Amino acid sequence: MVINEHILKITGSAVLAGPLQLDHEYSIGVVCNISGITDKSNNNGSINKTYKAEQTGLALISNDLGKKQYTKGKKTLSSKLRGALWHYYNENDINLEFDTFYNSMLCGMIGNVSKIVTFIKERQENENEASSY
Repeated sequence: MVINEHILKITGSAVLAGPLQLDHEYSIGVVCNISGITDKSNNNGSINKTYKAEQTGLALISNDLGKKQYTKGKKTLSSKLRGALWHYYNENDINLEFDTFYNSMLCGMIGNVSKIVTFIKERQENENEASSY
């Protein structure tokens, strides 16, 4: 099958650090994750391949006058945790499906919440002591 076009569809939104101006051109660089690929027939023996990209990080916006601004993060903390576990999963040899791994990690965190809180408190105290020197 012949691919006629490769199409990128970006979804998501970002909180701007400041206003944008009407009738100006903007260059936008955004960190995305390709979360899906679909093929659509053109009914002539060719297809269009559409890539679904979801914004996963901050974006840099530059206007035609050279002014730049970064967007503010909009992801929830639970989305960031899922993303961190996804990166860990991909960087390590884990012999489980991701959803099974993710659920296992959440159950482990819930079951060990007091140990996790103690660990984080001790780490923060150590960082505070080190930064005061």
